[in-house]
Order: sequence, then structure tokens, then C-alpha cells
Amino acid sequence: MAIFRILLLLILPVQIFAAAISTQQLPLAIDQYNQNALIYAGNNPDQLLMDSATQAKVSKAFLLRYFSAWTGNSVAFTQSGTLDAENSIIKLYAAKPGFGSNMHPLSVSWVEGLANNMNLNAFPNMKVKAIVVNSDNLRQLPTDIPSYSKVSAISTDYPFDSLQQSYVAAGSPVYIWQVSRDGAWYLIMNDNQLGWVHSNSVAIVSDSFVHKWQTSQFVVANDDNIAIVDNDHIFRMTTRLGTLYPLIGQSSHAYNIYVPVVNTDRHAIIRQASLSKTYATLFPLPLTQNDIAMIANKIIGDSYGWGGLYGYRDCSLTMKDIFAVFGIWLPRNSAYQAKFGQYISLSGLSNQQKLNKIRQLAQPFVTFISLPGHIALYLNTTQNKVMTLQTIWGLRISGDGRAVIGETVIMPMDFDSQYSNISSTLLSRVTGITLIVPST
Repeated sequence: MAIFRILLLLILPVQIFAAAISTQQLPLAIDQYNQNALIYAGNNPDQLLMDSATQAKVSKAFLLRYFSAWTGNSVAFTQSGTLDAENSIIKLYAAKPGFGSNMHPLSVSWVEGLANNMNLNAFPNMKVKAIVVNSDNLRQLPTDIPSYSKVSAISTDYPFDSLQQSYVAAGSPVYIWQVSRDGAWYLIMNDNQLGWVHSNSVAIVSDSFVHKWQTSQFVVANDDNIAIVDNDHIFRMTTRLGTLYPLIGQSSHAYNIYVPVVNTDRHAIIRQASLSKTYATLFPLPLTQNDIAMIANKIIGDSYGWGGLYGYRDCSLTMKDIFAVFGIWLPRNSAYQAKFGQYISLSGLSNQQKLNKIRQLAQPFVTFISLPGHIALYLNTTQNKVMTLQTIWGLRISGDGRAVIGETVIMPMDFDSQYSNISSTLLSRVTGITLIVPST
């Protein structure tokens, strides 16, 4: 018994004084790591990570995906698949409507009203090519009302609004399958996803519009929220990282581009505008560590936005938008991104073995680290730390909650392993890495 008490006394101080972490403490804890992605670039930061021939091939494949809603090639959803998906969504929410913004239960009758407005008995009632003219949220049902899957005394599902599908940027090609009964919503498909947007966010395009838009060279936005003003000095839209604009010429300081404008018949017409070379680049930008870091720096510190909510990004949207600048198309979902390249499983390894494998096999700036529901970008190993770029909501703490990070940050992959109140570390849930640059 005496020996047991001695051993207990030796163990207890470690348990008592082990550090815990809270939302309030996280900013300072993360800021101990330099938040400038450029410093993690290696000894040859301007060396091409993809040769020009390979990048030309990859970016051509990107354009096929990007314009698939117009061309019908590699489309995300067929007509029958779209209808099946919409009926499944109605059934899902009719069974579990969730909770609204006031944390009160939503009703089945509310879901039934939305289903009636979707008018699927008349599906498809449009089937036209279109373009986004006002950036908008892509919703699973035609409503701005959120649905949270759970509410408890100590936790809610905020910001994980189940109805938030994604975010569509002005200038994005889409296909309209359906208009709601009230005319307020369109069911659209883009390169990768399906959902409802406000009808005033989208304009129908003609074949001549499509031909003129697609046969151009392109520039790609390398920053968000930069105002685009047309040649008549009228504001038209703001930029979105990774969005393409047809190029018609350039001066020493700016690109001359096309922008879509809606007319009174809800059809799109083309206007010319100017975009500073500070905020855009010729598509695709050559793939180097320095350039990836430069793009990443534009969004480091931005707030987390589940499904692109509020125009912000979640983990997979961050990856999709960053690599779009380089002509690398990625799926929208983190689970699909993890398998979109050379996947190497790390399942069954200890945390230390995972770190060793990442250091050994991962290529800086072009390797994803994946875990269920999340994805991170490997930057480099610095002072024996596996450094990553992540857009992350928070860390799982004991009980039913999160220590909220809520932004795009640079941090080690084992950042949370030092804290006693973490119920499941990020590294313990890592399942694999993905090399996203194809072998030549």
C-alpha cells in the first residue's frame, strides 16, 4: 500500500499541472509560430514543382472541369442523379429538420413547404446554361434559414449549418436545372456541386456568350474582395481567389478582362473591366513554393466559414481555391480531396510513426494531410515540427465542445498533443497523406 501511495504521488502532479487549452488562450498559443507562409519555403523556393508541359496538361483538365456545367463533359450530376439527390435531401430533413438560429426545433411542415416550393413534380423546368453575377451561398434547400443538427446545454452545432452546401463566386459558370415555384430560387450545378441560390444571383447565358467567354485566355484572381469596376466606371463585383476572368488585353499595371452583367431579361451580357496585376495573374501561375506561400498569405487569418458561409472558407474550400490559381482542380469535399492524388495510408501507425512518415514522404507545399472531416496542407518540417496550413474550426476538448480556433492558421500537426483537456488529437485521427503533384 505504501508503495502504491508513493507511485500515486509521482503520477498526480503530472495530471494536475498538465496544461489545458481554451478558446481564449488559442490565439497566443498559435502566434508563437510564424504566420508568414513564405518562411517555410525551402532552399529553392522558386524551383518549379511541376514542369511547364505537365502544368499545361493539368490546367487543361482544370478548364474542362471548370466549364463542365456548360459543356456537359465530366458533369457533377446527371438529370436523374439531380432529381434523386433532391428527393433524398427532402427525405433527410423531413426526418430530422434540425434546429433554427434561435435554437428551437424546426418543423416538418416547414420542410414540406420548402419541398412544395422546389416543385420537383415539374423537374426539370429550366435546363439552361448560366453564370453567377452576384456571389452567393449554395444551399441544400431553397432557404436562408439554417439547420443545426443538435443543441445541448453546453454545445451547439454552430457554425455547422447543415443546409450550407458551398459558396459560388461571381463569374462562375453554372447550369440551372430548376426554378422554384415562387421564382426566388434556382437549383444550379457548378463544376462539383448542386444546390439552390437566389435567382437574382444568376444570369442565363447564350451560346454566343459561352463561345466568347470560353475561347479566351484567362487571368485568375489571387485575392478576395477586390472591387471590379467596368470601363463605364460601374461597380460590377468583387474578386474571389481562384476565379477565372477572360483576358482581352493588358497594360503595364492591369489586365483588361470580361465580366458578366445581367440585363432586364435576366440574361448575361459581357462588359469590359480592368483588374490590377496586384490582384490577379495569368492563368495558371507557375507552381513554386514561394507562389503557393504568397497565395496562402492572402487568406491566413481569415475567419472560418463552414461551406463558405459569410464568404469565408472551410478546410477543403481553402485548398480548392489556393490550387485553382495554379490550374490544379480539386473536389470540394475534404474526403474526396484526400484521394485526389497519390494517397499514402498512415492508418494503424502511432503518432510518432505518422510524423516520421510525413517528414520522410511528404513534399512541402504540395502534400495534403487528411483525417476524417478535415484536411491540412503540409508546409515543411521546421525545428523538427511538421508545420501545416489549416482552416480549422477548433480542437476537440473533453466533454461536448471545442476550443475554437476559427480561422486559417499555420501550426504544427501535433499542436494539440501538449494539452490535457484534448479528447482526441488531430494527429491521432490522421489517416493518410496525399501527394497532389502528378509524377512525370
